[in-house]
Amino acid sequence: MPTFKDIDELNTYLAMNDINDINDYRVDDNFNTLMHFPQELHVMKELINRGGDKDIVNITNATPIMKQYKLDTIMYLHNMGSDIQKKDVFEFNIFHWPKESETIQYLHDKGVELYDYNVMYRPTNYEYTFESNQLLINGGIDPFNESYFSIPGIFLQRELKTIEEYFKCREQYFPQIRDLRDICHETFLFKACITPEIIRIYHKYGENINLINFFGNNALFAHHDIDIIRTLLELGIDYKSRNNVNQSAKDLHRIKNNKDIHSLLLHWEKCVVIQRKFRVWRFKIHYIPPKYNKKKKNVLTEILYAPPSNIYKGGLGYYNALKRFTEFQGQQQALR
Repeated sequence: MPTFKDIDELNTYLAMNDINDINDYRVDDNFNTLMHFPQELHVMKELINRGGDKDIVNITNATPIMKQYKLDTIMYLHNMGSDIQKKDVFEFNIFHWPKESETIQYLHDKGVELYDYNVMYRPTNYEYTFESNQLLINGGIDPFNESYFSIPGIFLQRELKTIEEYFKCREQYFPQIRDLRDICHETFLFKACITPEIIRIYHKYGENINLINFFGNNALFAHHDIDIIRTLLELGIDYKSRNNVNQSAKDLHRIKNNKDIHSLLLHWEKCVVIQRKFRVWRFKIHYIPPKYNKKKKNVLTEILYAPPSNIYKGGLGYYNALKRFTEFQGQQQALR
């Protein structure tokens, strides 16, 4: 990816590839120019000074501003007149490409719908190197895992700070837009690229981890990473849930021979039963029927105010009363 850290690196690349016209040089078969790759602000300014077109489009009609990562570069291009709300031919908007966390508030303020979906797109119609397929791959999604894709931009964000900033923005400006799902009725929690850290962020901001897809599966059915399974269990996912063919997640992983996950689900189920039985047992041994409650209070009061003896050092109530009595006696003697 021709992303440059400084102008010297850019000049070296231009000289090595004998590039005279920034707009005529296409980096790949998707007709991307150097303007289309995430660049530092000073590098983008240099590309513009060398004649780079801020609104040049690639094969899917995406412009440079849509693919930028840094806030300052996006602000620079927008201030020069680039359309920040532009969409490509499949209606992927600027938030479908990776963004740093600082861009979220700016994009919202400029009218970008952060929860917007692309139109239904069939990746198998194109090579894996096609622009939109590469967008999905870089976002952690296998483009050939499903027949069609229509997803919001948050599904393709990989940085924890960006994801959390999105949820903060959502809570403030559009709290009614939650539990976003794809055309299979699956949230991002179903996707293979999810991590325990991302799951905890989703849960922290009130996403429903028990949502099911069209097959009746929740996220426990979809994953094969034991750390993800453990995180979902710790956050309270319904491990007893059954899908449309009356399978539980435990049954499915047993059939698929996912031994570690099946063992974890089995042990988790047993531990929950043991904990429930323990709470019932503990309640019963400490439970005092109402008819004995008055006797209990009387006994506790006697213990609280009992004076010291050979076998008991005295109750707290006794010592507090003795302290107050001593202070009162001292005050009386002082008055005499």
